[in-house]
Order: sequence, then structure tokens, then C-alpha cells
Amino acid sequence: MSTFQQLYTVVIDKLAHGLPAYLTYHNVQHTRNVVEAVTYLAEQEQLSERDKILVQTAALFHDSGFLQSHDEHEMLSCKMAQKLLPEYGFTEKEIEQICTMIMTTKLPQSAVDTLSRILCDADLYYLGTDTYETMASALYLEMKRFNRVKDEREWLIKQIEFLNDHKYYTDTAKKIMEQGKQNNQTALQEKLNRIMIHTQEPKQIVQLVQD
Repeated sequence: MSTFQQLYTVVIDKLAHGLPAYLTYHNVQHTRNVVEAVTYLAEQEQLSERDKILVQTAALFHDSGFLQSHDEHEMLSCKMAQKLLPEYGFTEKEIEQICTMIMTTKLPQSAVDTLSRILCDADLYYLGTDTYETMASALYLEMKRFNRVKDEREWLIKQIEFLNDHKYYTDTAKKIMEQGKQNNQTALQEKLNRIMIHTQEPKQIVQLVQD
């Protein structure tokens, strides 16, 4: 078993047993999904084997801070990485790189190099997939739990704006995810239109999706 596989087993076990059930989106499966996506992107973007391990490790830890708190979870994730990674042979410089990657996933994303661009794209990979509706519904429930959104109408407006503003960083994600993201954005707009009509909003519904 490789060092990363050992680390993966340890961290996934911590998440599986430690994350609260009300985290319907930021659960252990989300971390699994991001590690899978980051592995694919790392291979497509032709990273070296060591860089691939670094970005996989950042993906593994990127939401581990939720074990402690929903707020400032990126910083808490870095602290967990700093505590655990020396035991697995990571150097101080590598841990610093991993923490930099984790911090760039804080919204709005702020990728600064190739590795962080790959991690950021992997974290929001689902935006361009056919699992988007399921994942977004899980995130909506979580956001309601923390009073971040009032109702579905507000949620849809925020999501449409978010997808409209979001840009993938890597050539791979742009090529294979952008059209799917646009399709999901269109579906959100159609759903919002139906809600606004049902609630007797004015007929002139403002299109949030830019042409």
C-alpha cells in the first residue's frame, strides 16, 4: 500500500465517523469525489507523479476542517494537514504547498498555480456534470441548516449567479465540463421562471443567465 493510500484510509475513516449527519453536501462522499476528480485532472494535465500526490493530498484534506467547524473550515483543514502529514514523510515545503492549495478553494476561488487550479476545478467539478441537480439539492439543505439561504427561490437566484460567474481554470475542465455547466445553468433558470410564475411574479422575468 502506497503512502497516499495509507493516508487516504486514515483521513476517510476520520471523515466517515466524525462528520455530522447534517452535512448533506460536505460529507465523506464529497471528499471521495474530489480526490477522484483531482486524480483525473492531474493525469490529463500531465503532472509529475510527486505533484499528483501533492494535489491528491490537498483534495483529501481540503474539507477536513468540517470535523471541527463549518466556519473557516479551510484554515482548520490546513491545521489538520500540518499535524498529520509529517508522520507520512511530507516535507515542510510540501505541506506549505498543500495548505496553499486548500486555501485557494475558499469561495471565491483564487488559484495561484497549476496545482491549485486543478484542485479548484476538482472541487467544483460537479457543476458541469449530470449529477449537479442531486449535489446542489444536498448543498441547499446544508445551507438552509446554517441559515445561509431563506428559500428555494433565493437559492436558485444565488446558484444561477454563481454558475454565471464561475470559470474553470484547466484546459481539461473547460473542454469537458463547460457545456454541461451551461446546460445546468439553463435548467436552473427554467426552474426559477416556473417558481416566479407560480408565485405570480410579474411576467417580465429578468433573465439572470447572460447570453
